[in-house]
Amino acid sequence: MAISWAYLAGFVDGEGSIGVYRRSYETQEGTRFYHRANVRISQCETQAWVLIEIADFLNSHEITSCFSERKPWKEDGPRQNMFQLSVDDRYMVAKALKAMIPHLVVKKSKAEEVLNWIMENPKRTRPSADNFTKRQVTNMRRMYAAGYSQDEIARKYGTYQVRVSRLVRGIPV
Repeated sequence: MAISWAYLAGFVDGEGSIGVYRRSYETQEGTRFYHRANVRISQCETQAWVLIEIADFLNSHEITSCFSERKPWKEDGPRQNMFQLSVDDRYMVAKALKAMIPHLVVKKSKAEEVLNWIMENPKRTRPSADNFTKRQVTNMRRMYAAGYSQDEIARKYGTYQVRVSRLVRGIPV
């Protein structure tokens, strides 16, 4: 079977989803939220082979995807397991959407909306601890002593909260 961007766009129009989804994770300071752009296609297990073909097509265009199994939503009868193919990295999503937008019909406006979101919300860079000067580490410690939260300091310096936590306490990162 020959997969093309037009075929993939038709598949996403009919069997897929495109969106920016809110996710959460737990920290010592409470629940934190972030957003993730995503393109996803689902199929029942008897037709999962087509998702493998699509994954190979995406891989040939240097787009990484994730293949996973989903259990049926309801237990009220015999249902087949579902398989899902998703692209989660914002730059991979952007690359796929740019190629599919000319061929999308139903989800074209949603694809354009997600692509605009990706362009307006660049991924925060997270420098390693080696990139911090002694002055920056000293400033982080002063901010922490002055009552700034580790999360606020992490946002200011574009790093992870756990790195700030270690740096302000003098623990090697």
